[in-house]
Amino acid sequence: MKILALVTLVTILCASFAAPQEDLVNNTQLTGAFSQYQFPIYSGYLKVNDTKYHHYIFFPSQNNPTTDPVLLWLNGGPGCSSMLGFLYEHGPYYFPDNSTTLLPNPYSWNLNASVIYMESPAVVGYSYAGGNYAYDDNSTAADNLAAMLDWFSKFPEYKNNEFYISGESYAGVYVPTLAYKIDRYNVNAPSGTAINLKGFAVGNALTDFRFDVDMADMDFYWNHDMYSPPLRQEYEANCGGVVNPANPACNATLNKVYNITQNLILNIYDIFRPCYYMVNGTDAVKKGASFDYLRFKRLIKNNIVPDRGNTPGAPKCVDSNGSYLWLNDPQNVAALHIRNPVTGEALNKTWYMCVMDDAELNYTPGQNASYWVYQLLVNKGYKMMVYSGNTDASVPTIGTKRWLEQLRKDQGLAMLKEWTKFYLPGEISPLPQLAGYYQIIQGGITFVQVNGVGHMVPQWQRPAGKKILDNLLQGVPF
Repeated sequence: MKILALVTLVTILCASFAAPQEDLVNNTQLTGAFSQYQFPIYSGYLKVNDTKYHHYIFFPSQNNPTTDPVLLWLNGGPGCSSMLGFLYEHGPYYFPDNSTTLLPNPYSWNLNASVIYMESPAVVGYSYAGGNYAYDDNSTAADNLAAMLDWFSKFPEYKNNEFYISGESYAGVYVPTLAYKIDRYNVNAPSGTAINLKGFAVGNALTDFRFDVDMADMDFYWNHDMYSPPLRQEYEANCGGVVNPANPACNATLNKVYNITQNLILNIYDIFRPCYYMVNGTDAVKKGASFDYLRFKRLIKNNIVPDRGNTPGAPKCVDSNGSYLWLNDPQNVAALHIRNPVTGEALNKTWYMCVMDDAELNYTPGQNASYWVYQLLVNKGYKMMVYSGNTDASVPTIGTKRWLEQLRKDQGLAMLKEWTKFYLPGEISPLPQLAGYYQIIQGGITFVQVNGVGHMVPQWQRPAGKKILDNLLQGVPF
C-alpha cells in the first residue's frame, strides 16, 4: 500500500508540472532495477535545429523538484556519451565495474537535485544528426545552449530553479564554454527565457594545453616510476620543460614514453585500478582502435595500442558492458522513446559509450581549450568547482594545479583557504579517513583533490563525489 501511495503522489506531482508527457517513461517497462524506480523519468530529444537533436534523460529530484537546483551533466571525449554518468557514476542505480547488474546508488545526485543527462555532440549515443557535420568547441557550446533552451521550453516549471552545469574529462571544455554561452545569452535574453545559471563543476578536466595532456603526463608517469631515469634526462634535454610535439627531438622522446606507458596493460584512468577487457559475444563490431581518446592534442596520433577486445566503443580498460547491453536492449530502447526525432521512425542506431571513429565524429578541438572562460567569468558571482582524482594518468591532477596557479597569477586572485584536509567515514575503521584536500580561491573557485581515485571521481569514490556536489549546490562544508 505504501508503494501504491507513493506512485499516486508522484503521478499527482507530475500532473501539476508542465513536463512533456510524451517524454515520460513508463518505468515498469525498463529492465533491471529501474523497473522498480518510484520517481519520474523523462527521456526524449532536444532540438538544436531542424537536423540536429540531442537525446536526454532527466531525473527530477527525489526531494523537492519545485525548489531544488537543476543540474546538467556532460561526459567528455570528445565523443563520449553522458549515459556513462547516468549508469556508472551518479544515477539512481549504477553498474559496478565488471558487472551487468544494476545496484541502488545511495549517493545518487538526484537525491536533492534534478539531473539532466544529455548526449552531445549530435552524433554521440542516441542523439541524432541528419547530415555530416564538423564540430568544434564553439559549435558544440552553441548546440548545447540551443538544446538547453529547448529543454526549458519543455520544462518551464524549472526556469526559476538554480541551474548548474557539470561534467568531466573533455567536458572541462564543454562545461565552461556552455556556461560562457549562457552568460552571454542572458545579457539580451528574450523575456522569460534567461537561464538562472549559478555555477558549474568539472572533474579531471581538460582545461589548458600548456599544462594538461603531454606535460602533465610526462610528470605524472615520472612521479609514478613508469619510465627510466635516462629517459627522463632525455625528456628534460629535448623538451626543456616546455612540451612541444612540433619539435622533432621532443616529439621523438614523447613517443618513447607513450610507447612504454600505453602498451602496458594499464588503466590510465586510474593507474591502481584493474584494466577491464569486456567482450560481448553477441556483437563483435569494433568501433576503431581503443587507444587513449584524450591524446587528440598530439600533432601525430600514436595509434599504437591494439584493440584488446573491449566492449565496442569503449576506451581501453574501461568497462562499459553493462551500459552497452542495457541501452541496446530493445525493451529499453522503446521505453526511453529512442527514435528518429524528425520522422518518428526507428533510429536504427547502436549505442556506444564513445564514438571512436574520427571520421564519424569530425571534431576539431580548439587550441585555447577553456582556460580563457575562467578569465572572463571569475568574480562574476558564479561558483566554479574544479575537482580531480589524483591517480588519473589521463588528465593528471598536476596539470590542473598548474593552470589554477597560472590563473591566480594572471587575474591577481588571492588564496582564501589553502590546502585544507577533508574526511569521509572510514570503510574499515570507525574513524573518519582522509579523503583529500581543498582550496578556495578568490573569484568563486574551489579546487578539490580527491586522494586515491582516478578520472571518474563520482564513479569510483561516490561519497566524495556527493560531498563535492553538496558543497557546490547547498554550500555544505567539507
